[in-house]
Amino acid sequence: MTSLIAPFLALLYTVNLARFVLSQNEQICLPVPPNALETLQGRKGDPGPPGQCQCDLSEVVAMRETFIRVLPSLRDEFCLAGVKSGKVRDDEMDASSKWAQAEGAHAGRLDGGARWAPHPSKQQPGEWLQVDLRTPTRVTGVVTQGRGVIQGERGWRVTSFKISFGDSINQLQVIQDVDGNDMIFQGNSDGISRVENIFPNPIRARYFRLTVVTFNHGINLRLDYLTC
Repeated sequence: MTSLIAPFLALLYTVNLARFVLSQNEQICLPVPPNALETLQGRKGDPGPPGQCQCDLSEVVAMRETFIRVLPSLRDEFCLAGVKSGKVRDDEMDASSKWAQAEGAHAGRLDGGARWAPHPSKQQPGEWLQVDLRTPTRVTGVVTQGRGVIQGERGWRVTSFKISFGDSINQLQVIQDVDGNDMIFQGNSDGISRVENIFPNPIRARYFRLTVVTFNHGINLRLDYLTC
């Protein structure tokens, strides 16, 4: 547990700093207390009057671009459940059916070169892809992708789905809305882009199952779950 603290604090610091940088426009410098005895000088700017500082905005623009580029990879590193990385093993992924061996449940990994696809005779609503996280794990949402290429009205993909969860595959329950109806999550609009759906509340469970409601052309799916 202790080994997780440092990475978590680093991520928290980076995210908060990124939020600050990305929220700034022209007023980049943090204010100096009015009673400051000395002027401050930015790395490249000229000294400002007491209580102020000046910045070279090119540095901030570069920092903003760095955060935009780096933050997604940081989130993947710390907030994905392990389907993409392989932490979730092939034998811990299951599906209602498969098109071929190469397109079995194990192929449904986010950003992977393959994808899960049900058998040709079972390209229909109700097909599912399930992940076993081994122990009850706090999960906050799911990230999905389609086939991996854009074709046939922007690619084979799942366009809406339900999520079931539980600590036993025989006792799964569907995420529901405030009225007690099964929640329908919106899926992908093309075969490549990620779509992220956040659950109404974090869920602690071992098994998570995505069940197809609607799809485009054919069911192709890659996914991972979010833990933060």
